[in-house]
Amino acid sequence: MSKRSYKKFRLSKNNPIRPIHGSIKLSELRALGLAYEDILDFSTNINPLGPPESVFDGVEDIDLSKYPDPECLHLHEMISKHLDIDTSFILAGSWRNRLLQKGIVVRDCTSFGLPDYIRIGIRPFSECRQLVNTMMELVEV
Repeated sequence: MSKRSYKKFRLSKNNPIRPIHGSIKLSELRALGLAYEDILDFSTNINPLGPPESVFDGVEDIDLSKYPDPECLHLHEMISKHLDIDTSFILAGSWRNRLLQKGIVVRDCTSFGLPDYIRIGIRPFSECRQLVNTMMELVEV
């Protein structure tokens, strides 16, 4: 789907496209009378409808030929300046996913009226130690 054609895409009762979780064999698709293009895979963090138009407008003048800084240093500095806080209080990147992979529960605080914050759920002392070790590993202290 082209980056602009997603606007024309609409899910409807008459639309043959149906969601399938995970990979499905081509032989199964054919047996169901479906083509690969008819499948929406929601098992990844990919939006099958594509990004909103504003994303394309926002990146038109950006040089996308270079991979972004994995440490997000510039982002940390800009957020730090904007919020007037130390960069050590800022987690940018895939921290939530990394923590979840280590078994540490991370939730946003939107329901508490704090949409810009996260809550890290820790119960027993062993999980506190696990959090500290994981954070040290991720931050590479």
